[in-house]
Amino acid sequence: MTQFEVTPSGSEIELRLWDEKERIFRLTRHEVAVLLLRLTEAIQSLHSDPTKPLGIEGPFLIVSYPSFQLGTTPSGELALMVRPDPLPPMEIRFSDDGARKLIEDLSEGLKMARQPRPAEPRH
Repeated sequence: MTQFEVTPSGSEIELRLWDEKERIFRLTRHEVAVLLLRLTEAIQSLHSDPTKPLGIEGPFLIVSYPSFQLGTTPSGELALMVRPDPLPPMEIRFSDDGARKLIEDLSEGLKMARQPRPAEPRH
């Protein structure tokens, strides 16, 4: 079985892999993000049930207060740019129907009973 360890090393990330022998890779933030995206693409190619509700699987990444901006693409899609610090920015593109569904779902979420939030200003 291959084992691995990931640690910060200066301005890079050190990835150690070992089975019979040890290999060390030093990656920039951008390279780590590309690696994560390619791993995600590979995972998506494995058999899964796309109709399974999201709540059944745990989230891969939890970001409490990401930076975000909203704009449009040259082709007219709504684009949401999100920076899930410490990862680089991601752009999520929506059709008009997808944007409407997101807005409706967020509006419904604001109406849900929740625990009191801290008084600190957030995004």
